[in-house]
This record gives sequence, structure tokens and C-alpha cells, in this order.
Amino acid sequence: ESFKEMVSQGLKALEITLGIRKIQRLGLRYINKLVIHEKSVDIEEYFLLRPLIPHSNQINSFVVGILEPHRDGRDSLKVSLQDEEKITDNELRYVFDLDYFSQYVDSVSTEIILDWMDGAHDVIFSFFECSLTDKIKKLFE
Repeated sequence: ESFKEMVSQGLKALEITLGIRKIQRLGLRYINKLVIHEKSVDIEEYFLLRPLIPHSNQINSFVVGILEPHRDGRDSLKVSLQDEEKITDNELRYVFDLDYFSQYVDSVSTEIILDWMDGAHDVIFSFFECSLTDKIKKLFE
């Protein structure tokens, strides 16, 4: 069963069971946990979205993020990349969080929401692909 089919069934159940007529926020979020099995790395070899610190070559921890408007400001893509605490000395952990959302939902129609979800997925996928280098993408294989 596909993700889209599960969402469709869930929306129909909400509509039938609770009689929902309005949705305040609609969102699609992907939280990616990435592990690099190295003691240290040059972060620009892995991420195109990254901190740029001109006078320091060592940092203990970081968080970077953006908020990008879409659909004439009706939707937004919130993106953050941050490191996580090491579990072992031979690995680096990162969280790449992509959250596409709308606070202006015109309808609770399942068809409209599923179409919105397809568009949201396309935006997230495109940003994900252009934010990572080929070197880190090889770790997914």
C-alpha cells in the first residue's frame, strides 16, 4: 500500500468520523538522519547547505536553516541541518529536516490535499537533491 493511499484513507476516515470541514495547517515533513563513518570531515564535501564561519576552522556544534516561500507565499519550506551528538568517535551524525507546509488551506477535499501533497513532495525532493553532494549521496547506495 502506497503512502498516498494511506493518506487518502486517513483523510476519508477523518471526514466521515469527525466531519472535519476545515484544516488549519497542512504539512509534509521528512526528517533525514545521516551518518558518516569518519572521525572528522570537511563538511562542504557533503553538504551544500552548511554553516560558513570565516574565522574558525573548528566548531563544536551547528544548526543552519532557511524558510523559503512557495505558491506566492501561501506555502513555505522550512529546512534545517544540524549535527547530533556522537555515539562513537568514528562517526558523525546529522539531521536534515525538510518541512513543507501551508497555513492557508482552502479545502478539505481529499483530491485537492493529495494534489497539494504531490507538489510538496516535489519541492522537498528537489531541495534535498540540490543540497547534498554526490559524496554523501553515495552513502545511500
